[in-house]
Amino acid sequence: MKKLALVIISISVNYIVKSQDQTVNGNLTVDDGTTTITPANNNQSGILKINEYRGGALLDFSEVLDAGVLKVGHYGLIDDRVELNGGTGGIGGEVLGYNDGEIKFKLSSSGISYINGTNVGIGTSSPATTLEVKNSSYKQLLLSNNGTEKFYMGSVWASVGSFISNNSFYKSNNRYLALDEVANGIQFKSSGDVKLFTNSGLTVNEEFIPTPRLTVKANGKVGIGTDDPIEKFQIGNSFLFHDGGHQIISFLHSPLGTDLSDSKYAAEIRFDSSQGNLRIGTSSTKTNYATSHLTINKLGNVGIGTLNPDEKLSVNGKIHTKEVKVDLNGWSDFVFDKGYDLPTLKEVENHINKEGHLKDIPSEKEVLENGIHLGEMNSKLLQKIEELTLYIIEQDKKIKDLEEQNLRIEKNEKENTQLAERLNALEHLIKK
Repeated sequence: MKKLALVIISISVNYIVKSQDQTVNGNLTVDDGTTTITPANNNQSGILKINEYRGGALLDFSEVLDAGVLKVGHYGLIDDRVELNGGTGGIGGEVLGYNDGEIKFKLSSSGISYINGTNVGIGTSSPATTLEVKNSSYKQLLLSNNGTEKFYMGSVWASVGSFISNNSFYKSNNRYLALDEVANGIQFKSSGDVKLFTNSGLTVNEEFIPTPRLTVKANGKVGIGTDDPIEKFQIGNSFLFHDGGHQIISFLHSPLGTDLSDSKYAAEIRFDSSQGNLRIGTSSTKTNYATSHLTINKLGNVGIGTLNPDEKLSVNGKIHTKEVKVDLNGWSDFVFDKGYDLPTLKEVENHINKEGHLKDIPSEKEVLENGIHLGEMNSKLLQKIEELTLYIIEQDKKIKDLEEQNLRIEKNEKENTQLAERLNALEHLIKK
């Protein structure tokens, strides 16, 4: 711009220069470097204009509100031009570019600057997109805070990929240079993997290898605390989320056959979406895979030791408990009702001899095939106990009657003995 202000050495086009109301036609050469052109009065804005042959200005240097304005561009300086405005009244200077009368870029020393065009290149003359920054250094783009280096964006070798980093930048051989004690960023690997890393306790200006905290593989597998997840979602070497035939959350092993720790037991939570079954399993040894032990099916039935529970709780095995509470709709006290038809012991004996079990009690065959209902069985057993109680009461009455009869018999026998003794005594006296 300064070279334009010193004026052109030789101009071969026709133009008009106003200086002290003088008109000069033809070629003008200025070689002393001290030429000054001043407007005729305070309202005169045009200081220097260079026109082409049709009279339209190609360059216009004017004064507006005590500020210099330089316009350079297409014939007439209307649609296509570059404008340099010195600014006035506390407004900073501006550089504006016009295309078809519309501002395409604006650089302002005190206001908003912008580019409203197509592709913009920094370090390249053929930008491929809206903004392309090209540099041979790893530090492609740097954003700083008051001169302090903070945020980097870069595209490294094809075998490495790209990165976004805070307080560090890529150095070489997968190592970064620390600019603070804490650094973090995102790596976009050439393999298609994306890694988020965080590091603390770093030494400033020393290299370090980033520690990945979150990894997204090119195949969609996500890992937290692991650099190479083997399932859809994996947390360290402890938790894996598998989405195959079943949806599985596994602990210390992969359903695909990988044991993550041969020194610890494994477990899993498995959902069979085709059947609606949820299962929980554990491994019996440190090297075995998890086996389902508890199942909840789509009906809400719970199975322990069985995969197909047919009741609200099905247990294939022994139960150790301090107490079991069973809700019932009735109880066996009807046995004590006066109208209850208590079978005779002879009827009981006949049923046993014929069926091989008590009446109203299931047989061994039925129990082995169908099991028993605990509440119902307790009620039936109580019924038999109450019936047995009635039998005992009845037998007790009969026993008491027999005892009374025995007492009477013993009394009679005693009296008979006494009478016999008296008769013997009388007979003895008579014989004398």
